[in-house]
Amino acid sequence: MPRDTAHKHTSKDGFLIKPGLVPVGEPARRVETGEPQFGKPVFINGIPMRSPVPEVAATCKGNLLIIGSAPCVRDDLKRFDKTHRGDRMAVNDPAMHYTGSLEHLVSMHHEYFHCWLDFRYGHNYGNGKRVMTHSYRAGSGVDVAWSILNVGGTSGLYACMVGLALGYERIILAGMPMDNSGHYFDLAGPLTDFEHGNAIATVWKESRNNYFKDRVRSLSGRTREWLGEPNAGWLGYAWPPKE
Repeated sequence: MPRDTAHKHTSKDGFLIKPGLVPVGEPARRVETGEPQFGKPVFINGIPMRSPVPEVAATCKGNLLIIGSAPCVRDDLKRFDKTHRGDRMAVNDPAMHYTGSLEHLVSMHHEYFHCWLDFRYGHNYGNGKRVMTHSYRAGSGVDVAWSILNVGGTSGLYACMVGLALGYERIILAGMPMDNSGHYFDLAGPLTDFEHGNAIATVWKESRNNYFKDRVRSLSGRTREWLGEPNAGWLGYAWPPKE
């Protein structure tokens, strides 16, 4: 959970952070950020990035549940969400449809932040709590731009790197199997190819070995095979709960 959620200021690296509530019926507040400058690579919680480092780096702790958009996300959340102890992060479209509390939204496609969050705030999901947005570069609707190095393999992998850079100690993936099952909102037409031969598997396994260090686990699919499934010993509390 965030160690300090009360700050409302422009950080020394140029990123404007304004947590808070968005009144029901009002459009989401938008925060412009400065473009990250390139400098000497640094490591934050084991994640490589270019300086200057956003001030929110290493300010969070505990467990983080990252919500993806594969069809299995419903089953994954049914198994895990109610027992989760910690914060939540959406990757792309689930920010619109997840009705519970949400602390973060990550995407490589920040141009969609406006529509995702306007929909969320308009429905008062999560009681209208302000969601902090993260992307790989500054732009409209981006709260924090992370210049993280050695990232590939879709927004989901990038979200894992951001979660660790924020300081979270354990990350659980829901609805992120990285297979060809498509999205929960696919109605017709071809499904998104999340395999790309061996390319996606390669970058995920490299990140597992070089950066995750058993700090990221998954509830389903190929990522569960690569990273393992959360259990009581890893989470630090009883899971799955007894029937």
